[in-house]
Amino acid sequence: MLPFQSGKAKGYGLGLPLARKIALLHGASFELTGSVGEGAVAAIEFFAVEPAPALQFVTTTEP
Repeated sequence: MLPFQSGKAKGYGLGLPLARKIALLHGASFELTGSVGEGAVAAIEFFAVEPAPALQFVTTTEP
């Protein structure tokens, strides 16, 4: 199958390429495995990171 080619009547074939790009932009790994006629498995693994520090808002009142 060529890039951006869909096997569906109304598909554009962009689903997996977009999913891969989004995963990689967020630092995740993306792996696609499968066999012709058997189906495919897309595995996306996000890595744990330290949570961002909580934002603290300071309000002031003017006299």
